[in-house]
Amino acid sequence: MGSLDVGKVADVTVFDGTTRTAYRAVIAASVEDVHLVLRGGKAMYGDADLVAALDGTCTAFDVYGVPDTSDDCPTIFNPPRPLDNGDAAPLVKQADVDGDGVGDACDAKPLDPATH
Repeated sequence: MGSLDVGKVADVTVFDGTTRTAYRAVIAASVEDVHLVLRGGKAMYGDADLVAALDGTCTAFDVYGVPDTSDDCPTIFNPPRPLDNGDAAPLVKQADVDGDGVGDACDAKPLDPATH
């Protein structure tokens, strides 16, 4: 695991998640379900519109379906997990053991609601 940040190079694949969600979108994918493949940050394959949109002026985007406005840790990869009751919208939840609204991935003290 890693992060998608400015100045970093990444291999990324984007799958269609409209009929299958979460990991099933990848596990059960066929060729037509692959919308974009980036290798080292360069488009290797993809829908023409997506590839054309990669003109070097891209901004950050969400990679696991939680908009930054409701993400409890928007700068760190922390997707919803089924064990956190996080696999069914609108109940999308990310790990936050102490319930302080700061995701465990960003919380220096994830068991202490008084400090982060």
